[in-house]
Amino acid sequence: MFTQFGGSALTLESFGAFDCKSLRSMAEVKIDSLGALQKFNLSRLPNFNLLPQHGLPSNLRSILVDDCKGLSSMSIEDWGFQRMASLLEFWFRGDEGEGILHNLLKKQLLPTSLVRVYIRNVPNLKFLDGKGIQHLASLEALYIHDCPNLESLPEDDLPSSHLLLHISRCPELRERCHYQRGKHLSKIAHTPTIKINDQHYDS
Repeated sequence: MFTQFGGSALTLESFGAFDCKSLRSMAEVKIDSLGALQKFNLSRLPNFNLLPQHGLPSNLRSILVDDCKGLSSMSIEDWGFQRMASLLEFWFRGDEGEGILHNLLKKQLLPTSLVRVYIRNVPNLKFLDGKGIQHLASLEALYIHDCPNLESLPEDDLPSSHLLLHISRCPELRERCHYQRGKHLSKIAHTPTIKINDQHYDS
Protein backbone atom coordinates (compact mmCIF):
# COMPACT_ATOMS: atom_id res chain seq x y z
CA MET A 1 0.00 0.00 0.00
CA PHE A 2 2.41 2.70 1.20
CA THR A 3 5.27 1.00 -0.58
CA GLN A 4 3.68 1.89 -3.91
CA PHE A 5 3.82 5.63 -3.25
CA GLY A 6 7.53 5.88 -3.89
CA GLY A 7 8.94 9.39 -3.65
CA SER A 8 5.49 10.96 -3.38
CA ALA A 9 5.18 9.58 0.13
CA LEU A 10 7.71 12.18 1.23
CA THR A 11 5.06 14.91 0.98
CA LEU A 12 2.15 12.93 2.42
CA GLU A 13 0.82 14.93 5.41
CA SER A 14 -2.30 12.96 6.31
CA PHE A 15 -3.26 9.29 6.14
CA GLY A 16 -6.56 7.63 7.03
CA ALA A 17 -7.93 4.11 6.64
CA PHE A 18 -11.64 3.57 7.30
CA ASP A 19 -14.04 0.61 7.08
CA CYS A 20 -11.54 -1.68 5.40
CA LYS A 21 -11.94 -5.33 6.41
CA SER A 22 -9.14 -6.48 4.12
CA LEU A 23 -6.45 -4.27 5.66
CA ARG A 24 -4.47 -6.41 8.08
CA SER A 25 -0.93 -5.04 8.26
CA MET A 26 1.41 -2.13 7.64
CA ALA A 27 4.49 -4.13 8.60
CA GLU A 28 6.21 -3.40 5.27
CA VAL A 29 5.72 0.36 5.43
CA LYS A 30 9.00 2.33 5.46
CA ILE A 31 8.27 5.02 8.04
CA ASP A 32 11.51 6.84 7.17
CA SER A 33 9.85 7.80 3.87
CA LEU A 34 6.98 9.53 5.70
CA GLY A 35 8.88 12.53 6.98
CA ALA A 36 5.99 14.96 6.34
CA LEU A 37 3.19 12.86 7.84
CA GLN A 38 1.32 14.73 10.59
CA LYS A 39 -2.10 13.07 10.88
CA PHE A 40 -2.68 9.33 11.19
CA ASN A 41 -6.23 7.93 11.44
CA LEU A 42 -7.36 4.31 11.71
CA SER A 43 -11.09 3.64 12.03
CA ARG A 44 -13.21 0.49 11.98
CA LEU A 45 -10.52 -1.93 10.80
CA PRO A 46 -11.63 -5.21 12.43
CA ASN A 47 -8.76 -7.35 11.09
CA PHE A 48 -5.91 -4.86 11.32
CA ASN A 49 -3.21 -6.03 13.75
CA LEU A 50 0.22 -4.79 12.63
CA LEU A 51 1.55 -1.23 12.54
CA PRO A 52 4.76 -0.33 10.65
CA GLN A 53 7.71 -2.43 11.80
CA HIS A 54 9.43 0.39 13.69
CA GLY A 55 6.28 2.02 14.99
CA LEU A 56 4.46 5.14 13.86
CA PRO A 57 6.36 8.16 12.46
CA SER A 58 7.88 10.34 15.17
CA ASN A 59 6.71 13.59 13.52
CA LEU A 60 2.97 12.94 13.95
CA ARG A 61 0.86 15.72 15.46
CA SER A 62 -2.50 13.91 15.59
CA ILE A 63 -3.48 10.25 16.00
CA LEU A 64 -6.95 8.72 15.91
CA VAL A 65 -7.54 5.04 16.72
CA ASP A 66 -11.16 3.94 16.46
CA ASP A 67 -12.42 0.37 16.79
CA CYS A 68 -9.27 -1.50 15.76
CA LYS A 69 -9.58 -4.44 18.14
CA GLY A 70 -6.79 -6.40 16.45
CA LEU A 71 -4.21 -3.90 17.69
CA SER A 72 -4.82 -5.04 21.27
CA SER A 73 -2.61 -8.06 20.56
CA MET A 74 0.34 -5.84 19.63
CA SER A 75 2.85 -4.73 22.27
CA ILE A 76 2.02 -1.13 23.13
CA GLU A 77 5.74 -0.22 23.26
CA ASP A 78 5.97 -1.03 19.54
CA TRP A 79 3.65 1.85 18.60
CA GLY A 80 6.49 4.36 18.99
CA PHE A 81 4.79 6.89 21.28
CA GLN A 82 8.05 7.40 23.17
CA ARG A 83 9.55 9.11 20.09
CA MET A 84 6.65 11.47 19.33
CA ALA A 85 7.83 14.81 20.69
CA SER A 86 5.41 16.77 18.44
CA LEU A 87 2.16 14.89 19.11
CA LEU A 88 -0.61 17.33 20.12
CA GLU A 89 -3.81 15.29 19.85
CA PHE A 90 -4.68 11.71 20.66
CA TRP A 91 -8.17 10.41 19.86
CA PHE A 92 -9.08 6.99 21.19
CA ARG A 93 -12.39 5.30 20.47
CA GLY A 94 -13.61 1.74 20.39
CA ASP A 95 -15.62 -0.67 22.50
CA GLU A 96 -12.85 -3.28 22.66
CA GLY A 97 -9.90 -0.98 23.22
CA GLU A 98 -9.85 -0.85 26.99
CA GLY A 99 -6.64 -2.89 27.16
CA ILE A 100 -4.79 -0.61 24.75
CA LEU A 101 -5.76 2.53 26.63
CA HIS A 102 -5.04 0.96 30.02
CA ASN A 103 -1.51 -0.06 28.95
CA LEU A 104 -0.78 3.35 27.44
CA LEU A 105 -1.66 5.05 30.72
CA LYS A 106 -0.18 2.48 33.07
CA LYS A 107 3.20 2.55 31.34
CA GLN A 108 3.18 6.36 30.88
CA LEU A 109 3.78 6.01 27.15
CA LEU A 110 1.78 9.02 25.97
CA PRO A 111 4.19 11.89 25.13
CA THR A 112 4.27 14.98 27.33
CA SER A 113 3.68 17.17 24.27
CA LEU A 114 -0.02 16.19 24.19
CA VAL A 115 -2.40 19.14 24.49
CA ARG A 116 -5.72 17.36 23.87
CA VAL A 117 -6.83 13.81 24.70
CA TYR A 118 -10.17 12.40 23.54
CA ILE A 119 -11.57 9.13 24.96
CA ARG A 120 -14.86 7.95 23.52
CA ASN A 121 -17.05 4.85 23.42
CA VAL A 122 -15.02 2.57 25.68
CA PRO A 123 -17.90 0.96 27.61
CA ASN A 124 -15.77 -1.43 29.68
CA LEU A 125 -13.48 1.31 30.96
CA LYS A 126 -13.91 1.75 34.74
CA PHE A 127 -10.98 3.94 35.72
CA LEU A 128 -8.11 5.98 34.29
CA ASP A 129 -4.63 5.25 35.60
CA GLY A 130 -3.41 8.46 37.18
CA LYS A 131 0.26 7.94 36.35
CA GLY A 132 -0.49 8.00 32.64
CA ILE A 133 -2.19 11.40 32.76
CA GLN A 134 -0.41 13.19 35.59
CA HIS A 135 2.87 13.34 33.65
CA LEU A 136 1.25 15.08 30.63
CA ALA A 137 2.65 18.50 31.50
CA SER A 138 1.19 20.20 28.41
CA LEU A 139 -2.32 18.76 28.65
CA GLU A 140 -4.99 21.45 28.35
CA ALA A 141 -8.17 19.55 27.50
CA LEU A 142 -9.49 16.09 28.38
CA TYR A 143 -12.66 14.89 26.64
CA ILE A 144 -14.44 11.77 27.91
CA HIS A 145 -17.60 10.66 26.11
CA ASP A 146 -19.77 7.54 26.01
CA CYS A 147 -17.99 5.62 28.76
CA PRO A 148 -20.99 4.49 30.86
CA ASN A 149 -18.98 2.41 33.36
CA LEU A 150 -16.19 4.88 34.02
CA GLU A 151 -16.37 5.51 37.77
CA SER A 152 -13.44 7.72 38.61
CA LEU A 153 -10.80 10.13 37.46
CA PRO A 154 -7.16 9.52 38.40
CA GLU A 155 -6.43 9.39 42.12
CA ASP A 156 -3.84 12.13 41.65
CA ASP A 157 -4.90 15.57 40.45
CA LEU A 158 -4.96 16.26 36.75
CA PRO A 159 -1.94 18.23 35.47
CA SER A 160 -1.77 21.88 36.52
CA SER A 161 -1.80 22.84 32.83
CA HIS A 162 -5.31 21.41 32.50
CA LEU A 163 -7.92 23.99 31.40
CA LEU A 164 -10.95 22.02 30.23
CA LEU A 165 -12.66 18.80 31.33
CA HIS A 166 -15.58 17.74 29.13
CA ILE A 167 -17.65 14.76 30.25
CA SER A 168 -20.62 13.52 28.21
CA ARG A 169 -22.82 10.44 28.52
CA CYS A 170 -20.80 9.00 31.39
CA PRO A 171 -23.47 8.65 34.13
CA GLU A 172 -21.20 7.22 36.85
CA LEU A 173 -18.54 9.88 36.38
CA ARG A 174 -21.10 12.65 35.99
CA GLU A 175 -22.38 12.09 39.53
CA ARG A 176 -18.89 12.06 41.00
CA CYS A 177 -17.99 15.34 39.29
CA HIS A 178 -21.23 17.20 40.05
CA TYR A 179 -20.40 20.77 41.07
CA GLN A 180 -22.36 20.51 44.35
CA ARG A 181 -22.40 16.90 45.49
CA GLY A 182 -19.64 15.23 43.49
CA LYS A 183 -17.06 13.11 45.32
CA HIS A 184 -14.34 14.03 42.81
CA LEU A 185 -14.55 17.80 43.18
CA SER A 186 -11.18 18.01 44.92
CA LYS A 187 -9.53 16.31 41.94
CA ILE A 188 -10.80 18.82 39.42
CA ALA A 189 -11.10 21.97 41.52
CA HIS A 190 -8.16 23.65 39.76
CA THR A 191 -9.66 23.07 36.29
CA PRO A 192 -11.00 26.45 35.07
CA THR A 193 -13.77 25.03 32.87
CA ILE A 194 -15.75 21.84 33.44
CA LYS A 195 -18.47 20.80 31.03
CA ILE A 196 -20.76 17.92 32.01
CA ASN A 197 -23.14 17.01 29.22
CA ASP A 198 -24.39 20.47 28.19
CA GLN A 199 -23.76 22.31 31.45
CA HIS A 200 -20.72 24.52 32.04
CA TYR A 201 -19.16 25.06 35.46
CA ASP A 202 -16.45 27.73 35.63
CA SER A 203 -14.26 27.87 38.69
